[in-house]
Amino acid sequence: MKKSIFYLAIALIGFGMMSCSSDDDKGGGNHSDAIVGKWAHKTNTMLINGQGIPVPYDHECATKKDFIEFLTNKRVESTSYADDCTIEYFDQDAKYEINGDILRIYHDDDPEPEEVKILELNGSKLKLKMDEENTEIGVSIELIVEFSRM
Repeated sequence: MKKSIFYLAIALIGFGMMSCSSDDDKGGGNHSDAIVGKWAHKTNTMLINGQGIPVPYDHECATKKDFIEFLTNKRVESTSYADDCTIEYFDQDAKYEINGDILRIYHDDDPEPEEVKILELNGSKLKLKMDEENTEIGVSIELIVEFSRM
């Protein structure tokens, strides 16, 4: 379940950049450099047909935060901890690429990348957006996941 949340946060959560100050990355910058590092999962917001529903993220370990790490070699790793603070999940079998404000995650076992939009990326915050549409029931779902730099 946490693997799905991590990659849903990365893949479905659009990495769209919205910056407020002049020292923030403004969309024309090098997101590949700015994204490198460890990012702790902070919050989730689910938008269903435009209505925002906050979904709190619960770090099970009291002393360690679940995180995603983007490496300089274009690999992405995710780690989550159990309530006893042992590693519950670790995945290092994914690569990433960034083109503009689109982040693509390639899992080693899946030829199709997951795409997310970068909503915000600066020295302290990473905010991603993922879109899903269920045409069978006519529902549009967007997941926005926010991370803070560790």
